[in-house]
Amino acid sequence: MSGLSLNNGSIYYFSVKSKNGADLWSNIGTSDGFIILNQNSIYNKKVKSINIYPNPSNGIFKIELEDYQNIRYITIESIDGKIVYKRRVNDKTTEMKLDIQNGVYILKIWEENGRITLKKLLIHT
Repeated sequence: MSGLSLNNGSIYYFSVKSKNGADLWSNIGTSDGFIILNQNSIYNKKVKSINIYPNPSNGIFKIELEDYQNIRYITIESIDGKIVYKRRVNDKTTEMKLDIQNGVYILKIWEENGRITLKKLLIHT
C-alpha cells in the first residue's frame, strides 16, 4: 500500500483480498482478533520471537516459539485457506514432519488473547 497516513497508537480496520491469475477474488483468511503480518505491518506491535527453520524446507522443519505458554494452537493453511495441519503447542520448540505438496503455506499462531500471528512457510522438495 502507498499513500496512507497512519497515526501511531490508533486502531485501524482493514480487509484484504487476494486476486488470482484467473481474475477471481477470494478471501484468504479472517480473524476476530489482531492479525500481525510482521514487524513492519500496519499494526506494529512487539511480537515475541517466532522462528521457523529451515524455511524453505522439504516438509521437515522446526517452529520455535519464545512465549509458547500463551499459544492455544498452530495451524498450517494452504494459500487457498484449507487447513492442512493443526496442533496444540506444548514446548518452546516443535519439530514438524509434513508430507504436503510444494508451495507457499501460511503458519498461523493462535494466542490465548485472540491474536493471530501469520508467518509464510515455503515447502520445496
